[in-house]
Amino acid sequence: MESAKSTDLRNWTGFSSGVNAENKLFDNLFDGEEDGNPAAFTYVGKNDEGGYSVWAPDVIYNEKMGKYVMYFCTTSSYVKSNICFATADNIEGPYHYEDTFLYSGYNYHDVKESNLEELMGTDPRPYTAAAYDNNNWPNCIDPDVFYDEDGRMWMVYGSWSGGIFLIEIDEETGYPIYPEADEENHVDSYYGKKLLGGYHNSIEGPHIMYDKTSGYYYLFLSYGNLQAKGGYQMRLFRCDTVDGTYTDAAGKDMYLFVEHKDHGLK
Repeated sequence: MESAKSTDLRNWTGFSSGVNAENKLFDNLFDGEEDGNPAAFTYVGKNDEGGYSVWAPDVIYNEKMGKYVMYFCTTSSYVKSNICFATADNIEGPYHYEDTFLYSGYNYHDVKESNLEELMGTDPRPYTAAAYDNNNWPNCIDPDVFYDEDGRMWMVYGSWSGGIFLIEIDEETGYPIYPEADEENHVDSYYGKKLLGGYHNSIEGPHIMYDKTSGYYYLFLSYGNLQAKGGYQMRLFRCDTVDGTYTDAAGKDMYLFVEHKDHGLK
């Protein structure tokens, strides 16, 4: 997590770098231990290097809470992740870790032997047989929280490789409002609405902004991966409602496309 501020968007002053006890971006992220890990890492644990992975921060001022709220993820593998949130009175922090509310990447052993159902607040078995179905369900990373035209708060998130999902946020608490399942409209009662992607395609880092002049919601995405040729690129879709269907400049939506490289304004 790198943090900087500017008055002209050209000259920047950094005020935190990394996440550790020294830079004070958080006041409690590594406090206490449960099952050998601090609270924000109880589920994911440590990464392959023996440390803790914290990434993809998104800060929004929550008007009802009267707080700056940072949504971020902790993770330990390419699919074992969760989304957390922290609050602060000042945009520069320190941020106080509050809770974790979305989980991904669990397996049959996790479901059978651990308190995962208690953590999630729902039955995890629909998302896994022998292993987590990451072709259809998200890696819980890259949260982006925003207000829609009517002042409702939403979070779009995800993910290599199960697609991009959208869920409403309760402005009074900062937690998701879990919807009723609607299979026909691709709405899951835990992960929210699947907007597009999936099937192990490279798609992540979503950001939605509403433009009053055009009346459209614009969805920005990253395609690609870490490689010398054909690496990361940004794609753009739009819709006149917040929850889709998002289409590109050619009028194509991507929900049912396995090969997605030809979809989205590059």
